[in-house]
Amino acid sequence: MAEMIAADARAVLGTLEQGTADSQVLVAERAGTVLGFIHLMTETDYYTGQSVGHIADLAVAAEAEGLGIGRAMMAAAEDWARHHGYSAMTLNVLVHNARARGLYEKLGYGAEWVKYLKPLR
Repeated sequence: MAEMIAADARAVLGTLEQGTADSQVLVAERAGTVLGFIHLMTETDYYTGQSVGHIADLAVAAEAEGLGIGRAMMAAAEDWARHHGYSAMTLNVLVHNARARGLYEKLGYGAEWVKYLKPLR
């Protein structure tokens, strides 16, 4: 998990420093307090070669859970993708993250691939 957090932090900081149109970080805040963020990127579909929007990271502060912050950021992400002319939005979610998967499924997202992993020693 520490490796994943470090990689996500590097990616978000890279987007914040570069500020390109192909990636963006949106922040949800109330009265100057950060409640969450969503990191958006452009990806190229392997099979079609088309550009699609991709949600690289979505985080909501524990004290803001259940307030609709995640849903609002997902809507903003889809608006960003439409603005760029993308026909699809993708994201990855860990299989054990039932709460996030529930939100994504309520918003119309569905599994397209299942990735299997076998740690080798």
